Amino acid sequence: MFKYKILWIFCYLLPMVWSDCILQFPHNMEYVPEWKTEIGKRWFKIPYITRGLLMKEGETFEGYCPTKFNFEESSRCSYSNEFDDCSETSFPSDIDTLTITCVGGLLEYNGDVISPHTTLRCNDVGWSINQWETIEINESESWCKDKHQIFTLSTKNLKPNRTLAYICYDLNEFSLQAVKYKTVHHQLMPITLSSLPATSSLSNEVKFLNPSFLHIQNELLQDQLEYISDANAWLKLANYEYESIIQSGPYLRYFKQYHELLDILWWHNLRITNWQRFLNAFEEHTKTENTYDVYMGTLDVVKIPSWSNPKEMEYLELENGFANGTAPQYVWTYLESTDGKNTDLYVFGYNSPFAEFFNYNDVAFCRDICDEIDWLKDVRSTFNYANFGFIFCCNHDSLKDSPYMQKLPRRLTSHHLVNQKENVSIPSQASRIENFKTNLKFKALEGLNKIKEFLRQKKE
Repeated sequence: MFKYKILWIFCYLLPMVWSDCILQFPHNMEYVPEWKTEIGKRWFKIPYITRGLLMKEGETFEGYCPTKFNFEESSRCSYSNEFDDCSETSFPSDIDTLTITCVGGLLEYNGDVISPHTTLRCNDVGWSINQWETIEINESESWCKDKHQIFTLSTKNLKPNRTLAYICYDLNEFSLQAVKYKTVHHQLMPITLSSLPATSSLSNEVKFLNPSFLHIQNELLQDQLEYISDANAWLKLANYEYESIIQSGPYLRYFKQYHELLDILWWHNLRITNWQRFLNAFEEHTKTENTYDVYMGTLDVVKIPSWSNPKEMEYLELENGFANGTAPQYVWTYLESTDGKNTDLYVFGYNSPFAEFFNYNDVAFCRDICDEIDWLKDVRSTFNYANFGFIFCCNHDSLKDSPYMQKLPRRLTSHHLVNQKENVSIPSQASRIENFKTNLKFKALEGLNKIKEFLRQKKE
């Protein structure tokens, strides 16, 4: 009798289990559609907390993908309750809204059944580099000089598109001058692209710039440093490398896909120790509150002591493949508070192993206020260690008499803006880009010849 009861329970529950459906989520949250379900007369958004959801028989979910749904990675099968055959079903490639229903244990869309092996996901986000059509100088443009070009790093297949950052680029020297982006809160929920500011409009895309080789590779750079250190052994300490100026943050993986465009010459010790400690503290400071416009850039040129007379200094020049490049003496960031909770702050990292060859005031050109910044209290103890990369902090008042102030961004008043606008002459942006393309071709050929000559001399 007991066996019959077990069999009856099994036969009763089995159809109920079979009639349920599994809606699978992709591993990468970037590709997860926005799903919602109707409860009563209202639609509620479904949180992304597991790899999938159980849908009951007859239950309907509505999904949205700003980049359109992807049906290409898995086979699409058309099932029916009467037959067990599996045939290819063609789904449109321009679907951004998808309504699915659980019918007989299978997900249906417009009468077609989606294969149970298919994970519904969104298409990849497309990223672009667009030139910013500058019309007049305003607060948001004061960080980039007239002779340089501002580019927008943004998505190109979202509604609305989102802006990751702005960059200020020197088209003549093929070098990054500064980056500007906004902080986002990211502790209480997974970070999404919708947290980025919306892009008002996209101007001309500069397609050739992202995949271009804008400097030599680090292996060849190390060979070059080793070669010139024969004449000046102090350069054996110059462990420089090309790496992105963006070293942390919730959107780091998006910055990385811009390749060499964001690269600068870093002193390795500064990048991996004190600068990383500072960035970790700043990221913790902005996780749930405190918002900033963040500016990052480089300043001045590294000076190295002469081997024969360490009191004499010379500039470090390197062949980067297109032009005679220099290593920046400082990597800086300007944190402009946008919520009024904090004072604006400048942070400078000394991008050189030769700090101890100079007087303290020659390295730190303002009164250091790092000890006055509460959110730096757990990391600032190492900021004075030259081997880790010397770091100091400044405010606007302590910098106003410094010659560096004119090279740094600052919060401008209306009076300053009027004075600047009177003398602004905006060159043609299109001509800048065309000149850059031409220079890039000639510099690439010239740089290749110089590299060949360098390798030939090294062999000799």
